[in-house]
Amino acid sequence: MGKLRKSKRRGWPRCPGIVLRGRLFTQAETVLVRLLIRKHKSWGRTRLSQELCHLLNWKQPNGRLKERACRVALRQLQRLGFIELPPPLAQTGGRPPIRTMTRLDVLPMERIVRMPACLDLHIVNSVEDSRLWNSLIAQHHYLSLGTPVGRLLRYLARGDRQLVAAISFTESAWQLAARDSLLVAAGLCATALRDVVVSNNRFLILPNVAIPNLASRILSMALRHLRTDWTAKYGRCPEVVETFVDPTRYSGTCYRAANWLPIATTKGFAKSGSRHTNLRAPKLLLLRGLTPSMHRRLELGLQGQQRRAA
Repeated sequence: MGKLRKSKRRGWPRCPGIVLRGRLFTQAETVLVRLLIRKHKSWGRTRLSQELCHLLNWKQPNGRLKERACRVALRQLQRLGFIELPPPLAQTGGRPPIRTMTRLDVLPMERIVRMPACLDLHIVNSVEDSRLWNSLIAQHHYLSLGTPVGRLLRYLARGDRQLVAAISFTESAWQLAARDSLLVAAGLCATALRDVVVSNNRFLILPNVAIPNLASRILSMALRHLRTDWTAKYGRCPEVVETFVDPTRYSGTCYRAANWLPIATTKGFAKSGSRHTNLRAPKLLLLRGLTPSMHRRLELGLQGQQRRAA
């Protein structure tokens, strides 16, 4: 950006305009942030981001404020030295509120070995279901709960009214060369990939469930719900879903059985805050088209890449 010039007031560096979270922050908007901070000294970062989203009309396609993305951008502006945010009012460290989770030791956990006659998948909307879903993942998924940022859909699966699985979908990875080149070859616009790709970030079959083919059946059922539910909640219609499988733990059998396409093996980098660190833990990337035509385009694109590589 070149050498930053100091302004006469308060010694702030002049912001020449910088793209953060997919949005250009101009010098005037940076000055607006400073004015809000100076005028409303009692505001926390959440209140500040909400007001800024209102003033800048920074909203999701469904009309909701993009306040989380705004707070990430504000922290980046602070790291660059353009603003000074008020101290955070809550020190949660991004960890889930364990005290609000449902205790699973009071839930029936009989061993289930037969395919249920009635398999039901419903979206997590209530506080009670949210706590139950969080508790399942925190206690039984090897990645634990985490704190996904951005769009998120969660589902609970029950077979014959017995809880059998939990699954969720969130925003896709920012950049993946193998994935992005394939999607462009399949006819998707390179600048719109973030809006048409979602990620299956958690999938858990409960430890008391041992039913062959149940996982692939739940996956297929979830994808039938996903497109409609995601569009209704976020105003964007996804075309492709991705997932990452740790080959040291799993082979991705249920995904392959559900007709997901193995695309490539990642280089093992993971994003932590604003940085990427090589954890030397490569993952297998798999993709699935959410419509028959899109899935066929992915298959043809992958076949073309494989022929060129050979």
